[in-house]
Amino acid sequence: MTYRQPHHTGSGDSPPRRAIIIGVTGDIGCKLAAELQQRGWSVDGTYREGPAGIVPALPEDVRGWPLDLSSLDGLREGLSIDTRLEMIAEGGYDAVVYAAGMDIAAPFSMPVQKEAGLEERLLAAYNVNLVMADLALRRMVATLETPQGPRPVVNKGAGLMLLGSAASEGNPFNSSYAAAKRGMHGLVRSVFLEQPHL
Repeated sequence: MTYRQPHHTGSGDSPPRRAIIIGVTGDIGCKLAAELQQRGWSVDGTYREGPAGIVPALPEDVRGWPLDLSSLDGLREGLSIDTRLEMIAEGGYDAVVYAAGMDIAAPFSMPVQKEAGLEERLLAAYNVNLVMADLALRRMVATLETPQGPRPVVNKGAGLMLLGSAASEGNPFNSSYAAAKRGMHGLVRSVFLEQPHL
């Protein structure tokens, strides 16, 4: 696991609030990390490794590690119990942001039989944009057993944010992407109804 230690910006003896951004190296993830840091938050994040294990540039003072959302094995490895125990060594998170996404240009009028690999690409996009968001949140909203006793990954009263402007504004020629993002909205609403303490 590759970590970059953050510079804490909290004042006095009170520790800064902590956020984790899944997909921190994307445009939205980077901007949100900078905004949170300006407000005194400590930010961790996950990123997708490039070919041959190339690590993308992390936002300044963000601690990060790889998370492959293209497969269940990648998700399990990137958010394993050991990984999450190390993540919460300084305390649980006060905010969880899912900013990962996979865009795919696939007009609804595009016939699947004439576009090689379209069905596989659509399934991959739904997986990253919705299914993995669900599974990642299930692993984050959990209590882990530690040598110091049970500790939550996400603190009581924490915020959950799943980003997807395409859901409300629509996305011409990319209906599958918009549909997956809309599903994220329903996911968050349902989680809060089920677990109002978050």
